[in-house]
Amino acid sequence: MKPKLVINLILIISVIFSFKVFAQTDEVIVPPGPEIFDFIMGDTTSTGERNVPGRVYKLERGQIYIFTETLEIDFDFYLVADDDDPNNPVRPPMLVKGVHPDGSLVENLINITGDNIKIGLKNLLFQGVPMDGKYRNDWTLALSGTGTNVHMEIDNCVFNGWSYAAMDLPMKNIKLYLRNNYFRNLVQPVHPFGGQDVATYNANDTLIYENNTFFNTSAYIVLPQPDERCNYIKFDHNTIFTTIINPFFVPSIQNAEFTNNIFYGILAMGQKHEEIEAGWYGWDNAAVGIMNYDTMSTELQQKLGMEESARRIVHKNNVWFNPQKIVDYWTAFVDSIPVTDVNGDTTGWTTQPLTPTVWMNANTQAMFDDKDNYPNFIDENTIYADPEFDPTMAAAVIDSVVNWVSWWRNGLGWESSDGPARQINFGNDNFDLPWPFPETLTYSNAELATASTEGLHLGDLNWYPEEKAQWTDIETENTPLEYKFTLYQNYPNPFNPSTVIKFSIKEQSNVSLDVFNTLGQKVATLINKELSAGNYKYTFDGSKLSSGVYFYRLKSGNSFVQIKKMLLLK
Repeated sequence: MKPKLVINLILIISVIFSFKVFAQTDEVIVPPGPEIFDFIMGDTTSTGERNVPGRVYKLERGQIYIFTETLEIDFDFYLVADDDDPNNPVRPPMLVKGVHPDGSLVENLINITGDNIKIGLKNLLFQGVPMDGKYRNDWTLALSGTGTNVHMEIDNCVFNGWSYAAMDLPMKNIKLYLRNNYFRNLVQPVHPFGGQDVATYNANDTLIYENNTFFNTSAYIVLPQPDERCNYIKFDHNTIFTTIINPFFVPSIQNAEFTNNIFYGILAMGQKHEEIEAGWYGWDNAAVGIMNYDTMSTELQQKLGMEESARRIVHKNNVWFNPQKIVDYWTAFVDSIPVTDVNGDTTGWTTQPLTPTVWMNANTQAMFDDKDNYPNFIDENTIYADPEFDPTMAAAVIDSVVNWVSWWRNGLGWESSDGPARQINFGNDNFDLPWPFPETLTYSNAELATASTEGLHLGDLNWYPEEKAQWTDIETENTPLEYKFTLYQNYPNPFNPSTVIKFSIKEQSNVSLDVFNTLGQKVATLINKELSAGNYKYTFDGSKLSSGVYFYRLKSGNSFVQIKKMLLLK
């Protein structure tokens, strides 16, 4: 393994990306109703070029936009609405499926076909339920695409009621940034593998998921192609509230972080013996856990020019929990298993309950324990605990999940045209959605309220706006993709005993980050080595120091020096 490749892989994970694609100036208002397709696709010159390349198409909150055809996008495309006013909340503009001239429903709303383009979507509600309010046994999508080298940022959008997936994006080298989104009621009425969140089936460059909620969905949240490159996955501060099958299918990912997340009621199906052997959820005839990995194939190692020991997968400060009603269902289910002799002939039958969901199965745990072959596999501060969500809401969702799984396992699925209702709207219409939504994903477990790597709540911080503002200050403040020399204020400040220091450097240089006391004595060196241009953050542990004022100094090459002050209070 070449050392340079290891360094480059590690550097990738420290870069923090921002919503640069929304920094456009030209803006035009799109009329509501069924005109959105003609308005956007017709915004061209007489020779077919876009009238204003990079134009922002703005929708109005509270309005409905009906798609009479699929938008085929092969140009830089920005579709946005204003931020909501918390003092006067208005539902985001709702994008819905209309009908073709032959009366059939439009299946997909937006299909991205262009290469080397930028896509920005913000403050929108993609409604997968048709205007008649009926959840259908069909395979429809909000977003699809086949383009190459697409930079796609989706911020503060809602995806409700999509029966196949919110997004199916088999694009090569996609950069996908999902922040502050709400995936809700992604329910396929008769199929456990429908209702997916995000599928990316090709070589991926970057997949970033930050502060999203996945509420009452069915299937995959992260689904890259197993035998393709996936440079970097960051899955941070997300809340997953029930899935029917496993949320991730990522056996051979090369570089990923899963931090500060909540996994509640995951793989509610449980796993039958015959499903495990058939590889329904995983591979190698092994039951899967929430986090599940496999060795890279020889072909993939050769394609990437890297060995197993160069892979980096980090789990930190995550919580998972199996609600009791789901556990009781797994325990009560009778799974018949054949007993075979040495010749493989069936000699009888035995029974066992469904295999329950675990954090990591034995095969994956063995990889994390094998520091010789997997030195960069880290699992720290994993918690098994009930977050203690609102009990009325939790009971309604769990009851519907168990009822649906029981119906399906009793042999009534797949061959049916419909199943028992699993969507949760608490008495409201499936199409004309209320705003704000009636459910809340706040929780009361005090242990989890400070359990994140920053000392904040685990899960999606959008449910805790004051903490979200603090997190934004340290994590994502307007950092452009073109880097600059900047030393940020540490957070938290004052601190006890640790704090995070973040900085950016404009170009490759030798960088040092040192901490001094008020006498000018150096008390710590956090970094002293050559770094590439990018954004970085380091944790300073002051547990061995006394309370007082300290200074931290960033030096980059011979041209940049900056000093800031911080306060340790014990």
